[in-house]
Amino acid sequence: PVPGTYTSAQTVHLAETTVGATIYYTVNGSTPTTSSAVYNDATPIQVSVTTTVKAIAAASGYANSTVATGAYSIGAPVVIKFVQVNSTVPQTPQSSASVTYTGAQTAGNLNIVAIGWTDSSSSVTSVTDTKGNTYTVAVGPTVQSGVQSQVIYIAKNIVGAAAGANTVRVNFSATVPYPDVRILEYGGLDPVSPLEGAAGASGSGALADSGPISTSYPYDLLFGADYVSSYTNAPGNGYVTRVVTSPDGDIAEDQIATATGTYTGTALVSNGNWIMQTIALRGAGLPPPPPDPSKYGQWSSVTSWPVLPIHVSLMPNGKVLAFGHDTSGGTTEAIVWDPSTGNFQNTPYNSADFFCSGHGLLPDGRVFIAGGHVSDHVGIKNAAVFDPTSSTWTELPAMSYGRWYPTVTSLPDGRMLVSSGEINCVGCDAKVPEIYNPSTNSWTQLTSASLDIPIYPHMFVLPDGRVLNTGSYELPVATRALDTNAQSWATVDPTLLDAGSAVMYLPGKILKTGTSATSDPPFKQSAATAYMLDMTQGSPAWRAINPMAFRRSYHNSTVLPDGNVLITGGVGSTNPDDLPSVEYAAEMWSPTTESFETMASMVTPRVYHSTALLLPDGRVLVGGGGQYQGSSPDQLNAEIYSPPYLFKGARPTVTSYPQVLQYGGQFIVQTPDAATISSVALVRLGSVTHAFNENQRYAPLAFSPSVGSLNVQAPANANIAPPGQYMLFLVNSSGVPSVGVFVQFPVP
Repeated sequence: PVPGTYTSAQTVHLAETTVGATIYYTVNGSTPTTSSAVYNDATPIQVSVTTTVKAIAAASGYANSTVATGAYSIGAPVVIKFVQVNSTVPQTPQSSASVTYTGAQTAGNLNIVAIGWTDSSSSVTSVTDTKGNTYTVAVGPTVQSGVQSQVIYIAKNIVGAAAGANTVRVNFSATVPYPDVRILEYGGLDPVSPLEGAAGASGSGALADSGPISTSYPYDLLFGADYVSSYTNAPGNGYVTRVVTSPDGDIAEDQIATATGTYTGTALVSNGNWIMQTIALRGAGLPPPPPDPSKYGQWSSVTSWPVLPIHVSLMPNGKVLAFGHDTSGGTTEAIVWDPSTGNFQNTPYNSADFFCSGHGLLPDGRVFIAGGHVSDHVGIKNAAVFDPTSSTWTELPAMSYGRWYPTVTSLPDGRMLVSSGEINCVGCDAKVPEIYNPSTNSWTQLTSASLDIPIYPHMFVLPDGRVLNTGSYELPVATRALDTNAQSWATVDPTLLDAGSAVMYLPGKILKTGTSATSDPPFKQSAATAYMLDMTQGSPAWRAINPMAFRRSYHNSTVLPDGNVLITGGVGSTNPDDLPSVEYAAEMWSPTTESFETMASMVTPRVYHSTALLLPDGRVLVGGGGQYQGSSPDQLNAEIYSPPYLFKGARPTVTSYPQVLQYGGQFIVQTPDAATISSVALVRLGSVTHAFNENQRYAPLAFSPSVGSLNVQAPANANIAPPGQYMLFLVNSSGVPSVGVFVQFPVP
């Protein structure tokens, strides 16, 4: 290979064009002569450590060639890693400001301190900390005349510290208005000479731009920070938000650069004055090689979204309805995202705030939404549907109870069950379930089935038609089954086994994992535990299985076309602000081995209010996180995970299929890959919020192959696949799925 930086040993070949020439070389940096080692291409040079190869060519009748030199840098890969962030934003003028690293600090890491203030004549006189680390200016001060100033300091090769034992103090030359101090810790950076470059600029408008930085090392941390007179709405393209201070609205953001080049730090701000600064910090070693996508999958880059995707639903046109929390109150700031183009369409609903609602898909493919937000723990009675064809909203009759954090479940008869949700205070749960009937546009209360179930209960339709409650967003519960016709509950397993997320991975079979959480103190450590329940067996009871590799709360479980379950996001405690214990690596659970395997890692913390949704092409949309009163940043962005099966060869194709299926019948799927198909499955379109997909379910289908087609057996009844929209997948013998095609079961 060409000289350069490598993470593993290299085999170096030398060549000369002169016939009969002999190559002499050295590997110790000395100048080669005709007394040096003779090169033989049958035994090329093996370079396993950093080495400089020098060579000359000599031939009779010719002068010796000039010395050719190649430097090969071989080193162990190092991961640049965000560790923690904290900030202080005094709202009165101060001559100094102090803020503490809440988590433990690791010796050798690097601290960053970004400091802004509303004054252009004062300055920072010193930055110190409890542990005696030395802080130097990385960029700035950048001064916007008559308005504001910002400067970024760094401390390299820091001293280790226990949690809460290191406080940073910033001193100013005078009392300054609105000081904003953000402190961050990173690992994996050069402990000797980390700073590669810096840029800073000021201006006004909606885009804060630091100007360009050129990097010369192939593995850098790009860190950006702004100080604004308005508010920062989103990070720059490719950057991850680490904090947006409140109420000041100043961002700290970063991204990893794995190639030399020119980079710019930007942020999207509300119109107003801004200062934007960016620094490039050199990694302590070589970047880790990318994981083999055929084993671990692959993450896309991070893309900005106009809303925080707290609530997401896949619609039968392949587009995604998403909405978060409109802080102006009383309305829903919704958008439709088109995966095929990446475009967004604004589709607001102005009659209610559906933040903290429950949702699912009606049999006709419209998105049904019930409950929502007045204020924390105070729900609304509203319900509505969104039509994916016309992109319009229709208000429905109100429920009898306000519901904040309810769950919606699609029933086998086409009606929609709404369970739990707080009415008007903490723990004031709506005990009476309600059922919406789309054919009559009316509600029915199940008054005889009154039961106090914690908010966002995990509910599943069983093969016998009952609805199973296996857990909830906030608390473990005894496992019970609801007969909606008899309006009665039956206890299945009284054991309280906690879980933060749950999924029905086969009809009647449930996997639940991790720890539930309220997002409120007192906080506790999350668990990696996993449990299975088989409701198709006599005397069903939960049993513990191999745990996840990581402790998680606020994580999502997504069933895939091959029947495996993808676990994404979460944090190692129930504290949404516990960023040092965020889990970036995905995990894949196999129903066959009943075990988890660690997959590739995303770059964005996906904690409270994050979502994960299976797309028709077999990828998984993962987005959101934030919208919490703590310091956890709002992630108005998403990234897409491509599972390993998308890197194992060509995909089978579907050329013809019936769009409407009948229960108990058979149907023909035309495919040129019929001979290679190993499984056929239906996956119901997902509808996700608060770590639970209220609409997804997986149903394997029996089939027999013919030349150019498959004869497929539909589910026997609506208990296995409630009426509505599904994606039909064909999976070949290599485990590669087709692109899902949309099919529908009408109401029986």
